[in-house]
Amino acid sequence: MTLDYPWYFVLLCLIAGMGYSALLYHRTTSFTFPLRVLLAAFRFVAVSLLAFLLLSPIVHLVRQEKERPVVVVAYDDSRSVILCRDSTRYREQMNHTLQRLASQLDKRYDVQLYRYSGKAEPVGQPQFNGDGVATDLSSLFHEVYSRYGQENLADVVLFSDGIWNCGQHPFAVTRRLLTPIHCVLMGDTAVRRDAAITHVRYNRRVAVGNRFPVEVTMHITRMRNSSVQCVLAAQQSGATGSGVTRAADRQAGRIAVESDDFLHTETFWVEAKHEGLYQYTLRIDNDRYDDDNPLNNVRTITIEVVDMHHKVLILTSAAHPDIAALRAVLEGRSDCEVTVRTVQPAALGGSANATLKREIDAADVVILHHLASAELYRDLQDKSKPVMHVVGVGADLAQFNAMHSGVAVHTGLSRYTDAVAVVRSDFVHFSLSDAQRSAIEQYPPLQSPFGDYKMSPHVQPLFYARIGDIVTEQPLVAVSAAAGRARQVWVMGDGLWRWRLADFRVNGSHQLFDEMVSQWFAFVSTQNDAGRFHIVSPTRFRQGDPVVVESELYDSEGKLTQQADVALSWKPEDGKTLSMPFTRSLTHRTFVANLGHLPAGSYRLHATAQYGDELLQTTGYLVVEDEDLEQTCLVADHALLRSIAYASGGVCVPFDSVDNLLPVLDNADAARTRVVSHSRYVEWLHRPWVLILLLMLLSAEWLLRKRNGHL
Repeated sequence: MTLDYPWYFVLLCLIAGMGYSALLYHRTTSFTFPLRVLLAAFRFVAVSLLAFLLLSPIVHLVRQEKERPVVVVAYDDSRSVILCRDSTRYREQMNHTLQRLASQLDKRYDVQLYRYSGKAEPVGQPQFNGDGVATDLSSLFHEVYSRYGQENLADVVLFSDGIWNCGQHPFAVTRRLLTPIHCVLMGDTAVRRDAAITHVRYNRRVAVGNRFPVEVTMHITRMRNSSVQCVLAAQQSGATGSGVTRAADRQAGRIAVESDDFLHTETFWVEAKHEGLYQYTLRIDNDRYDDDNPLNNVRTITIEVVDMHHKVLILTSAAHPDIAALRAVLEGRSDCEVTVRTVQPAALGGSANATLKREIDAADVVILHHLASAELYRDLQDKSKPVMHVVGVGADLAQFNAMHSGVAVHTGLSRYTDAVAVVRSDFVHFSLSDAQRSAIEQYPPLQSPFGDYKMSPHVQPLFYARIGDIVTEQPLVAVSAAAGRARQVWVMGDGLWRWRLADFRVNGSHQLFDEMVSQWFAFVSTQNDAGRFHIVSPTRFRQGDPVVVESELYDSEGKLTQQADVALSWKPEDGKTLSMPFTRSLTHRTFVANLGHLPAGSYRLHATAQYGDELLQTTGYLVVEDEDLEQTCLVADHALLRSIAYASGGVCVPFDSVDNLLPVLDNADAARTRVVSHSRYVEWLHRPWVLILLLMLLSAEWLLRKRNGHL
């Protein structure tokens, strides 16, 4: 027990109780002497205890409990297990083997049963189905570590064939588990005659008019001194266009197989001629041998071809070296066409000539260098044109503030100051490399307007201004990605050309500066969805995974709302349209539709929202890819399992000899019941028995006084 007061305060409590009881019962003659002593004792204890509670005494409570050692038994529930030659045995014996092992271990251990394929999840009873479409062993070890890493974990028993096809390398993850991992070896280690597509590297989104590579890695076994042909064929998906195969998009390459364990990468160069969603089928043809696993000879990928070409219009009132720096960066990009126009502020807005209006209408991004026009800015916002503002020496701050763009500078005089860039640590829209962060703080200062800066809530600074030795909250570079509005970037200062020269002087190239400005441009040129209702879920799903479509609805104030009736319809390439209502998400302010497991292919999406008297609509697409990871490799990797077991101090046993694990587990040093102490500090005032004792003392005194006819 501890007190916040000196020990002699307890004596003062006793003196207070004694004085109160003596004052009350010393001179009274209504009770007999023994009764007076008893009543005085009750009052003494009650008053002393109340006074003692005012000192806020704290008692230290310790509770001990026994924890049985934990054993995690995990089994592989992926398709690779039932695709091997011993699949019948696993189907018939797996559940029984797991249940028998769990019941035998339950006498001494707390047994936790897990199934894993694409992810790991606990189960109450063995439910082996062999229907998982991927195997992620690392997810199992992460789950075990997060749940039992700090508990009394004794052993892990892993039923596996050693095949993994997603996630981290299992051996690297197991080092966090300071416990033996015992592996039960499953699957078939015999090498089959097989020509498999093991991996395809490609860009999922490419620009129209570009040539892009598709790299196909093939693993060919037991086909030495033969040749195979790798074929790529393209078809435009029905989600965005017709489904007509283009003969010009068919390519083939002949590969000579030089060994029984042959690894080869073939690269196809494809030209993106037209916009749309294209499905490319990769296939390995073999005329000499019968393939033991023909299902992994074919892979289908989906690539979206979009118009990513940007027209950039730079409007300036006079020539400036910063314009040359920005132009050099943008013209170095293959997706930019830059036009610079020198105009006077009076020529902007309604008085702009027809040529300038056409250029503004055709531009995808507008850069306003030392120019400000409220009328032009409203026109750009109405047309959802992204804008980059460069505000420096000579800019009309009154006109700039009148635009209400999101940043305003209030100053009585046209004053400018040297401001060094300081990177904001919690910026989230995009990330800067360590080299960029280091270089930015070494760049020379910009000439920035000095005054009282006001920013709208949707504006987020990227760089703060350091003036002298003081890091201010004045934004030097800021961005905005407000929902329903075009994106914006503000550069509040002159001297970008000095940054570019400093980069070359220090690093021998303009790479870091060019990358930084390219990030600004990539951010501002990425259009926000101007509508209030749109689909925000991923567009790609793997066959076998549940397809969940998520949508967002904004009210007139730009806030997320769920006060609407929302429905979704979807249509495959060659099928009928299906529909279902969205449900309101309980964790986010969005709408969710679970379409379940869909066949491979592309689907058109159409969503409607009845929000009051408004009917809002949006469209989209999704692709279900038939990438069967479990078919890629069916050769069990027992070498990996042995490495995991031996590195952790475990053992490996065949599936038929699971009972041999029992003596190992019984003799484990970690298999001991642990006594865990739980301590806490509680104030006496919060202990129920203290209140009960006070009530009993005061009630007893009251009853005795009443019984003797004196209250």
